[in-house]
Amino acid sequence: MILPIIFFLIHTPYYTTAARAGRAYNMKSSNKNTLRNDQPMSMFRLTWPIFVELLLNIMVYNVDQWMVSAYSEDAVSAIGNSGQILSILTMTFGLISTAITVLASQYIGAGQRKKLQTVYTLGLAVNLVISIIISVAIVAFGRQMLSLMQIDPTLLDAAYEYLAYVGMFLVLQGAFMALSAVFKTENLMKYTMYISMVMNVVNIVGNYFLIFGRAGLPELGANGAAVSTNISRFVGVVLMFVVFYKKSEVRFSIRSLKPFPFKELGKMLVIGVPSGGESISYDLSQMVILSIVNVMTLTFGTYLLNAKIYVSSLSWFPSSFANAISIAAQVVVGRHIGAGDEDVAQKKIFRTLAVSAVITMITSVLFYIFCEPLLGLFTDNPETIALGKQIMFIEMFVDLGRCGNVVLVRGLQATGDTKYPIAVGIVSMWIVAVGLSYVFAIVLGWGLAGVWIAMAMDEIIRAVIFIFRFRSGKWRGKSFVLGSPPAPDKEEETQAAAV
Repeated sequence: MILPIIFFLIHTPYYTTAARAGRAYNMKSSNKNTLRNDQPMSMFRLTWPIFVELLLNIMVYNVDQWMVSAYSEDAVSAIGNSGQILSILTMTFGLISTAITVLASQYIGAGQRKKLQTVYTLGLAVNLVISIIISVAIVAFGRQMLSLMQIDPTLLDAAYEYLAYVGMFLVLQGAFMALSAVFKTENLMKYTMYISMVMNVVNIVGNYFLIFGRAGLPELGANGAAVSTNISRFVGVVLMFVVFYKKSEVRFSIRSLKPFPFKELGKMLVIGVPSGGESISYDLSQMVILSIVNVMTLTFGTYLLNAKIYVSSLSWFPSSFANAISIAAQVVVGRHIGAGDEDVAQKKIFRTLAVSAVITMITSVLFYIFCEPLLGLFTDNPETIALGKQIMFIEMFVDLGRCGNVVLVRGLQATGDTKYPIAVGIVSMWIVAVGLSYVFAIVLGWGLAGVWIAMAMDEIIRAVIFIFRFRSGKWRGKSFVLGSPPAPDKEEETQAAAV
């Protein structure tokens, strides 16, 4: 029922006067097959390595959960709470990484490749500085952060130790995320995929030896998973630098920051702060929702929290394709926007949305059908599995709404329309997702199912709003490279009228 509505909203013609003027402006320059000053880019060639990379990155966290669950169920709860904090704090890396992708893609589309060295070097440097600040904050205030989440006091020490072990080496994740953004704009995604494979192997082997204390090594439990994650990230960063210097003509250079490029930093912040703010708002809202779940856990037991953690872990798989194709679309759309091809950019986004919605729904249904054996990989607790199956049904609707949000928000970011998504996101996330989670779960007593219903409503409402935003054409003329299109001449006005 939801899928036909999405297709209707995508394909029904709807343009404002500004949009029609923008279409007329683009008629002479649009080219559906090539991008100015660059080689043609196949969406499939871009998407599949990103998709595999995302799956492998998800596997790092899920393998940690699965292997630690064999060691201790309480340790899983500790990792789940620590992971939520880490996810929020490391969203600041995504802030700059998104800015690198959008800005560099627009420069490539506009034929200004000389700007890339400054953009890449500046993005990496900013991520490294941010990661150091976050690491200090985690070590100094980690316990207070966990206490704010209403975590079970018996889990506090274990959660803080895991948080500190990972947090002290976040500089590796900051560097990896910046390099990953660079690889996307340089069309080197398949190498990121290969490196992610190596990282997964290193992580799994490290987990085996360090969680359970094999081959004479100390038995570290959940902390062993943290150490193994850090080692795998170190290996990944080293390999990324090696591949980049062999495959790219661009070089990182401190000299490109002299004099300091305040103008480029300003553009990055204009892109990144709203883009990252939307993600940070989402993760903060999820932290509050997790606090609501923690409150229920004190009454009903840890099986409820574990069900939430396991379902959240599995839910990333159906969303992976939408994430991958939206990242690929962001690169392609950014280049079209830089080249002034706004009409082609819009078609790319709607085509991406249609494909990702179908694939996400099929994957979500399959995960629901096989959710019992999948949940059985993490636990043999019948209460956790039964509750998890109930939540997985609602998760299908969450996945579909999230698919629309991921594709459309990244598309708007690529066009330069970065402020609208965060405005909509903050209102919907906190009023619908957080507010109704409390009402449904605590006030009405619907429990964890109430939380998931509220999240589904939030995702679907935002997706529909962003579809209307694209159809309105108000995102046009916001490029960071070309600026607003000029007023159409008489010939263009005639073409616009014909359209």
